[in-house]
Amino acid sequence: MSGDIEGISSSTTNNESASMGSNISDSIITASSEISNSVVGLESTLESLLSSSTFTALLQMSLVAVIGALSAYIFNALHWKMVERNKKVSSVAIELRAIINDLESISVDYWTKDYIEENRQDIHIAEISIKSKVRLISRYIKLIIAELNIKKADQNAHKLEEFSLNIFDLVTGDEFESRDRKSSKPKAQKILNECSDIRVTILSIDLCK
Repeated sequence: MSGDIEGISSSTTNNESASMGSNISDSIITASSEISNSVVGLESTLESLLSSSTFTALLQMSLVAVIGALSAYIFNALHWKMVERNKKVSSVAIELRAIINDLESISVDYWTKDYIEENRQDIHIAEISIKSKVRLISRYIKLIIAELNIKKADQNAHKLEEFSLNIFDLVTGDEFESRDRKSSKPKAQKILNECSDIRVTILSIDLCK
């Protein structure tokens, strides 16, 4: 009886072992199959990505991103270059207007008075100042013209250059630096007109740069 029981127990154990072995084997086969399917799926995905249409699309997207970044960089660089240029033009324009104001004041005073020997020292200082202001005006005008967009500023550039020549002839012409100089209210009025007109031109350049 006990032998029969032992035989049954042994048979049962063997069956369970066989069943466990079968389950493990099935699990291994299933896992291997799933891994194999995953690899096949990955290969398929890679092949799809590398296919002509998908690869072209990805390449186009990459190019668009690169071009966008490059465009943003160029735009930013040009923007700051324009900002610096505008600052420079504004600074020069402010200085030029100040010099023109000084020249106008000194020249009008100079040409509305006769030469008086007793005032020769003050007159000499005024003459030196006038010549200095005229030279500075010429230099500042060249600086502004160099910074202007020629296509948009031909007329303004011409006005500035014309003023530089006219004001020199006007304030240092006739009996300038002569002991025989007489006052000339018409000349003083011309100086006022020339200076007023060019200030408007300079202001328009500064506002529209």
